[in-house]
Formats: sequence, structure tokens, C-alpha cells
Amino acid sequence: LQAPVPCYAALPQFPATERDISLVAPETVSNADIIAALEADRPAWLESVALFDVYTDEQAVGKGKRSLAYTLTYRHPSRTLTDEAVNRAHEAIKAKLAQALAVEYR
Repeated sequence: LQAPVPCYAALPQFPATERDISLVAPETVSNADIIAALEADRPAWLESVALFDVYTDEQAVGKGKRSLAYTLTYRHPSRTLTDEAVNRAHEAIKAKLAQALAVEYR
């Protein structure tokens, strides 16, 4: 057996910015559905999406629903992003998710 050849990538020159989204979705909407909706029309500088919390409680979020929380990481390859630009992109993503999957935001 031959050892795998290590692959390296340069460290990013510009900082990343993170924003969280906490939403309430029907139990029929899966994490894969949400990721697919995000991937369908994502900004070029949305670097990653990570699910970090799932919460189910009928009294808190409603019957047949669950709360999902995601961290979205934004990074532009050639410049530092401004808060204004990231906030605009983040709000556009939230609007697209609400329209595509009928989710509510907490």
C-alpha cells in the first residue's frame, strides 16, 4: 500500500464573518431540504453552512415542528466583506428560505 499524498491549500487572506439563523420548520422539512435550498441560489462568498442545534418541544415551537439553528460563514476571496454586504446577503438568504420552505424565524 502506498501512503496517500497530502494535499495543501493556502490559508485565506481575508477574514470570515459568521451569522446564525434560527428557524422553526415543519418536521417534514429535513436538514437536507434546507441545505439544498441554500445551495440552489447561494451568494458566491457563502463559504459554509453548519447545523448546530435541533430543538423539539411542542409547547415552545408547536406541534409537528422543530427548531433548527445554523451558522453561515461568509468569506470573499479577494477582499474583506463589510457588515452591510454580509447583512444584505444574509437577509436575502432568510427571505429565500422562508419563501421556498415556509419556515419561520425565531
